[in-house]
Amino acid sequence: MQNFRKFSFIPFVFILFGCSSSQYRIHQRQGERTGIIISSDRVIVECEDQFAGGGDFKDRFAFFVHFLDEDKTVSSAFQSAQTSGAECFEKLRVTEKILRSSKKVYIAGIGALDETRVVNQYQFNFPKYGNFHGNGRSMYLGVIKGEDGSCVTASEGMGKPCPWDPIFPAETIPFSK
Repeated sequence: MQNFRKFSFIPFVFILFGCSSSQYRIHQRQGERTGIIISSDRVIVECEDQFAGGGDFKDRFAFFVHFLDEDKTVSSAFQSAQTSGAECFEKLRVTEKILRSSKKVYIAGIGALDETRVVNQYQFNFPKYGNFHGNGRSMYLGVIKGEDGSCVTASEGMGKPCPWDPIFPAETIPFSK
């Protein structure tokens, strides 16, 4: 009986802490195509003004999705085509809505997220976790999809249902796993 009392708290501790960690996992990989499933609290989005440093990119913005990986470094997915400010901020608004309404999201694009991490000077703030450095890993954004089926794609637009894409078949993502 004494031994039972000693170890009876272990399953309780596992239940308390084993299921509460945030999730990041590579769901699919096919060549340079990568899809991840990640907790929405590990994702931040931004529109970066391409004219901020001067030059020929007035009213051109890049749409970025930054995500905190399992080693507490930050990878990025970005829309390859530069957008107008209005289009970028609309994507930002829709993506933030997806992040607020989903516990997990699916992010897919073209790029290898298993390259060697090279910690850089860029820092990103994740409200629940703090500040973390970029890791030099990035990919072209294909789609970001929430659990309710809403999505933002780089080429097909935004909304629900998520458009079919044979490269990034977002409608078949198993969020329950």
